[in-house]
Amino acid sequence: MSEILPWLQEAIAHFYPASTYAASIDPAIRQRAATRLFLPPKAGAQVICPHCGASHAAPTGLDELLHFVCAHCGNSVQVAPPKIQ
Repeated sequence: MSEILPWLQEAIAHFYPASTYAASIDPAIRQRAATRLFLPPKAGAQVICPHCGASHAAPTGLDELLHFVCAHCGNSVQVAPPKIQ
């Protein structure tokens, strides 16, 4: 829990540096946020084949799952990119 607030403050200062809240954050946090890399989540979630309902686990290490061939039914499945909030 103690790591959540500093991360959120850095994210706000990084993505919304001109906001009123970012201006109220400690200058050290704002400085750290300016150089921090915020990456989208890695693939690894389970994707369900729309043709047969079989699950497909994305191999670890992939940045994004775009397309796969279902091991159960053999159909090609295109995966929509995840929405980053």
